[in-house]
Amino acid sequence: MSTGDELQLLGRLMDVAVLTNQVHAANLANSNTPGCKAKAVAFDDAFQSALTGGGAPAALSLSSYLRINFEVNIISLGELTFEVFRNSLRNPAVINVLSIAPIQKRAVATMDMTLAFSLIDRMLGGPGKPLDKMRALTTSEQSLLDNVVRCFLEQLSLGWKELLGFNPVVESREMDPQFVQVIPSSEMVLVATISVTAPNEIEPGEMCFCIPFISLQELVGRLGNQFRFAAMTREQTPAQRHRLDRVVRQTKLGCKVVLWTTTLSISEVMAMQSGDVLVLDQRSDAQLTGYVAAPSA
Repeated sequence: MSTGDELQLLGRLMDVAVLTNQVHAANLANSNTPGCKAKAVAFDDAFQSALTGGGAPAALSLSSYLRINFEVNIISLGELTFEVFRNSLRNPAVINVLSIAPIQKRAVATMDMTLAFSLIDRMLGGPGKPLDKMRALTTSEQSLLDNVVRCFLEQLSLGWKELLGFNPVVESREMDPQFVQVIPSSEMVLVATISVTAPNEIEPGEMCFCIPFISLQELVGRLGNQFRFAAMTREQTPAQRHRLDRVVRQTKLGCKVVLWTTTLSISEVMAMQSGDVLVLDQRSDAQLTGYVAAPSA
């Protein structure tokens, strides 16, 4: 993708963001107006439809493979930075780095360990129960899950076929989210969170599909001039609330408190000797300064 193409795509994405903010502002201003329904920019509808279209085939494919009745449902679909998504993952987690030819970027597919060990236990003839204490997968356990992940990715690509064709292939695997560096931390990504359940067979869990937003150039170009307003009432489902609560609880924020500061030149530091007295920038009775989400430096 050339620099000109990237700037053109970013312009379209900014149009989406501006239009979405305008609609949200209008909804807020009219929230108390009798008979007024909330409006939304139907930009995510195409993504939602593609993912939903792949949900039923994925459930059927997994059911045929493991001989139990699966239910696969979309919990949420949203845009966030890759760093926020990565920090929302538990350690360890099943993380698959994907090539998505012909798209040049990389995508990520994840599975929580509760679901992973439930599936492994079921495949080995057990009752489908996870471990009491989670750990990293062994090589043989990872091999068992590969077929499950392959079924999921095949159906996902079929669901997206009419919207944006790509071929997801697992390139590498990780357990620690912080080791996944295939997407820049500040880059915006589209994240679909999918619940996988099989009542009375396995413990329910979640899978996520994460793709860089900028890699959707062809799709955004197709939809860029076709924004629609849809009158709808969107209510948060219990599953979406549970997902949001889990992300917030697991997100780690750096905190630090600065006791005192002083400014010294390099020559002053080099000339320091034992017993020297430093003049501080703050009074001894001054309030301390605290930072949330502060950089480590």
